[in-house]
Amino acid sequence: MDTSSILDNIQETNDRIIKSGVRSIFTPHIPIIKVDWLKGRNKELRSLFEHLTTPGQHALLFGERGVGKSSLAETASIELSKRYGLTLFKKQCSRLDNFATIFEKPLKAVNVDVNTISESKSTGLSAVLSGFGVSKDKQTQKEGENKLSLNPSFVAEHISDLKGLLLIDEFDAIQSTEDKEKIAEVIKLLSDRNSTLRILIVGIADSARELTMGHPSLTRCLREIKVRRILIKDLIEILKNGASRLKLNFDPVVMPKIAIVSSGYPYFTHLLALKVCEDVIAEERTTVTMRDLLNATERAIENSEESLLTMFIESTNSTHKDKLERILLAAATCNEFRFSGYDICKKYYDIYKEDLTTSQLGPYLSKLVSTDNSKIMRRLSKGIYRFSDPRMPSFIKIHKAYFPDEEI
Repeated sequence: MDTSSILDNIQETNDRIIKSGVRSIFTPHIPIIKVDWLKGRNKELRSLFEHLTTPGQHALLFGERGVGKSSLAETASIELSKRYGLTLFKKQCSRLDNFATIFEKPLKAVNVDVNTISESKSTGLSAVLSGFGVSKDKQTQKEGENKLSLNPSFVAEHISDLKGLLLIDEFDAIQSTEDKEKIAEVIKLLSDRNSTLRILIVGIADSARELTMGHPSLTRCLREIKVRRILIKDLIEILKNGASRLKLNFDPVVMPKIAIVSSGYPYFTHLLALKVCEDVIAEERTTVTMRDLLNATERAIENSEESLLTMFIESTNSTHKDKLERILLAAATCNEFRFSGYDICKKYYDIYKEDLTTSQLGPYLSKLVSTDNSKIMRRLSKGIYRFSDPRMPSFIKIHKAYFPDEEI
C-alpha cells in the first residue's frame, strides 16, 4: 500500500473518531467545564458556592496534582458567574507571571493598563489653554508599573467595586515569595473593603501554607478547601456517563478495572477511557472488552503527562531495565504513603513468584531512590520509601498493563 493510501486510511479512521465526539467526552488533557460531567464533587461545589457568595470571603482550592482541581475550579467559576451575574476573570499562571500580570485583566476592566499605567491630571497649563478654546485640557502622566501596579493597596482600591470573580489557577507556578505575599495582602484588603470581587486560588498542597504562613490574618477571609481523590464509584460514574453518550457497552469487568487502577485520579480514568474507546470506535464496534483495555495501555502511556513518562524512562534506563520495571511495579502495589524494602520484596514475589531479598534489592534502590523528589522514589527514613509523585503507582500499573482482580 502506498503512502497516500495509508494516509487515506488514517484520515478515515480519525474522522470516524472525531465524529463520535469521544475526544470531547473523555478529556484527560483539558479541564472539565460542564457541571453535568463533573462527578463526585458535590461537597466541594457546595463549599465554593457558600463561601464565594459570603461577604468578605474568598477561597483556595488545594490538593495533589491530577485530582481534578482545575476542572472543579473552572466548572464552579462558570456556574457562579452565570447564576450570580459575575464577570469572570481567569488567570492560568506560569513561571513568568508576577503580581502585576495576575491582576492585569481586572485592572484593565477598570481602565488601568499594567503595561502603561497612567492617570489623567489637570495642569495649570491645560487650564490656560482651555481658555483659548484649546480642547486639550489634560495631560497623561505615566506613573510606571513598579510604582502602581505592584502596590497591593493600589490594586485593591481599583478593583474592589468590580462585581466579579477572579480565578487564579496554577498558583504554585508563581516563583516569587514577595508576589505571593502581595496577593495575600490584596485578598485581605478586598475583604476589609467588603469588595464585590471574589478571588478563587487553585494550587497544589503546599499552596495553602505558602499563602497563609506569611499572612495569618487571612484565615478569617480565605476558605481553604482540600480537593481529595475521587471515590471509585464516582470514577465509574464518569465512565458510565461517557459510555451512554457514545452508545458503547463496556464488559462488566472493564469499568471497575479502569477505576481501581486510576487510584482516585480522574486524569487516568479519562486517559484510559479515551484510548480504549478510540480503538473500539475506529473498528466500528460497540462493546469495550478487557482485551481492548489491555491493548490500549501502551497508547495511554505514550499520551500521558510528560513529567511522569520522563521520570519513568530515566529511572529504568539501564541494562537492568526489566528488573527495575518489575521492582517499580512491586513498589506501586505497596501502601502508597510508606513502604519498606521488605514490602517491595514481598509484593515482588506475589506478582512474579520469584524470590527477591532485601540485600539483592539494595543496588537497584540506589538508582531509584533519593532523599528529595529528584528520583522516582523518595527515602522517608532508613529503609522506608514512597513515590515522589503520588500519581506514579497508577502510571506504572497502566504501563505494565497490571489489572489484578480486586474488590471495589
